[in-house]
Amino acid sequence: MRIISGIKKGFIIKGPPTVRIENLKPMPDKVRESIFNILGGWIEEKQVLDLYAGTGAVGLEALSRGAVSVEFVENNKKTSILIKENLEKLGFTERVYQEDAHLFVNHTGEAFDLIFITPPHKEIDFKVVEAAGKKLKPQGIIVLESDSRTEVPLFENLKQFDQRIYGRLKITFLQSK
Repeated sequence: MRIISGIKKGFIIKGPPTVRIENLKPMPDKVRESIFNILGGWIEEKQVLDLYAGTGAVGLEALSRGAVSVEFVENNKKTSILIKENLEKLGFTERVYQEDAHLFVNHTGEAFDLIFITPPHKEIDFKVVEAAGKKLKPQGIIVLESDSRTEVPLFENLKQFDQRIYGRLKITFLQSK
């Protein structure tokens, strides 16, 4: 895994050790690149939340492309440490929370311009998506990763503006109403 573009372009992101970390499945570089191509320069100076952060690759890419801040939320201790190592290696000093995504979005008082929701499992907890939608700033965006067969429901406070399928992955773009 590598940083695809921006000020840290080409930097290698430390992945899991040869021993597999349970439920860690990093987003393929090509999918990450496509997402950031869709977002374009909009990401500059934005506050970002990376839920189910895994290795931190998505949030690190956002920082490299000009996001003003990224908060990483990862429930797994080993992967939280991995994110901190990647941040340190790249010279970033962002916050990493070892916490359940649903608990975090329900208690944070912060609002974000962009929220990535990339759970490592097939089943999506749409309550997390709904709660995250309430933490978006006006015109804020949620990028949701799911299995390509998962039907993404309509949300009261969010409108879908794009959806892409990459093999078994579906990426849905939602915006605050």
